[in-house]
Amino acid sequence: MLKKTLWTLTIVAAIFVVAQIGGSFYMLDYSLAPDPNRMDTDSCFRQQFEAYPESKAWVDSLRSLNALRDTFLTMPTGERHHAFYVDRGSTRTAVVIHGWRDCAIKFFWLARIYEHELGYNVVMPELHACGESEGDAIQMGWKDRLDVMQWVKAFQMDTMVVHGVSMGAATTMMLSGETMPEGIKDLRFVEDCGYSCVWDEFAGQLKEQFGLPAFPLMYATSLFCKLRYGWSFGEASALDQVKRCRYPMLFIHGSSDTFVPTNMVYPLYEAKQGEKALWIANGAEHALSYREHKAEYIQKIRDFVTGITNNSIIAPIDKHTETYIRQRIDTIYSYVNSSALNLDSAFCSQRYNALMEQTIQLHEKTGYVCLDYDHWIMGQDCSPEWTYEAKKIENITDSTAEVEMDIRNFGKHNTMTLQMRYERGDWFVDDFVSCGENDNVDKTYSEVAQMKDFVTEMLQLGDRARTMTGYWGWVYEDTPELLLRLVMTDKGLECTECTIYRLHSYHNVKTSFDGEFLYLEDFSEKEGKIRLKLKLDDIGDLTGEAYIEHRYVKDVFDGTITLRKDFFYYRDMPQRKPLSNYAE
Repeated sequence: MLKKTLWTLTIVAAIFVVAQIGGSFYMLDYSLAPDPNRMDTDSCFRQQFEAYPESKAWVDSLRSLNALRDTFLTMPTGERHHAFYVDRGSTRTAVVIHGWRDCAIKFFWLARIYEHELGYNVVMPELHACGESEGDAIQMGWKDRLDVMQWVKAFQMDTMVVHGVSMGAATTMMLSGETMPEGIKDLRFVEDCGYSCVWDEFAGQLKEQFGLPAFPLMYATSLFCKLRYGWSFGEASALDQVKRCRYPMLFIHGSSDTFVPTNMVYPLYEAKQGEKALWIANGAEHALSYREHKAEYIQKIRDFVTGITNNSIIAPIDKHTETYIRQRIDTIYSYVNSSALNLDSAFCSQRYNALMEQTIQLHEKTGYVCLDYDHWIMGQDCSPEWTYEAKKIENITDSTAEVEMDIRNFGKHNTMTLQMRYERGDWFVDDFVSCGENDNVDKTYSEVAQMKDFVTEMLQLGDRARTMTGYWGWVYEDTPELLLRLVMTDKGLECTECTIYRLHSYHNVKTSFDGEFLYLEDFSEKEGKIRLKLKLDDIGDLTGEAYIEHRYVKDVFDGTITLRKDFFYYRDMPQRKPLSNYAE
């Protein structure tokens, strides 16, 4: 009995060990395997431009000047690593570090801030086993810190900033605790949503994604990582490195981050001694602080690199100021001529978009144009010399503000007032009013009012059109000469059947209804032509003008007709009388 029990325990233990080994290898590969499509630069550029369209114009400009350069370094390990480099001749250089399983291209939005907004040279290294850099496994920032050190040395300047996002932020913090090269007079670090420790991040994801505790799988996987790659999860600690950092550091984290939980940033901030600042981006999810708060993000970076930190938590920007609203307008209009976003949806109020959606649906049904929607935000039909200026910002309240705009396009000068609404934590365009050309302003104009009028008109039009549905017949000299069938479709009132002289049926009659007159027209080279302009008269008949010609009928009818609703159907038609009008 004892022997049987021992065998059972041995088998159970063996199964447990095998399961742990298998699970550890799976977790290791799941966490550290490189992106199989990491060399697909076309896809990376496409994703970058779709998410951050402002980066496309920047990249196009650099390419036209041959200023976006590929560069390679051979690391102490012998591996060849890749980076992009933009040299604008500055004495300041920023090192921008990408995230987990990413590449430098996907963080061109950040490089643009430093080069375009702040005037820095920019180095964008691709970490081990990422992008075009060699390597067989991701290193979660721990060994990457030593590689980034090589890039800092290679592009050393008097003034430098290292800025990373997600895993790049962890890399930044891990680097910050090392002894940095001498000769850098002003060195700063910016971390955006980095984790405090690889162990903490993996343990959190293990529980969230698989519902498993840290023991025993995390311990076994960390051991295998040490044996296979030379580092363990526990030693890869950004927190320990931050404690040793003696350079200024800005901590950024989204308040709605669940991938690297927001609460990770607070012990990191507390551990940092000396000059530091913390900004919690309201409502931002993981690595989206810039996308959700572009103007504010840039301003935080600008303040930090120019020395404004005060060793304190940065207070949220007061968005109810003329300065911030002006920045918001600049953000909105920086997307002019971009096709990456539905900009009405992105930058207009919920009320405006709901009304616009209803307007577009009715426009598609009826074919009538009420306005050139998306015109102001999308900047349709903009000349190369298109310019705008926010001349005056006034009447700022908790929920509304007005911005007087000056637009010059195709040699014309237009003025308008944007009515802004504060909702969802930012300012959105709520209406376009007082539009005019050459300073001749119509104070009564409102785009929202115009859309409301259009919606009302189209709904009334639909009601009138529905009274005209059904069969309509015209009898001429006691003979049914014209049969129409009118129906309501998603496109509005349509003629689905048109038969003349019981000789020819048209099935693709062009139909339109303007609320008073119904217009129908069709033409066949073989058979003939029909053109009608009809309206409902006081007694409910369709009366109006008609032009009808047919190859088998000598005379062309061009005159007034009356069609009666449900006057006849095919089965009710009397036998046609012979007409002298028939062609031989």
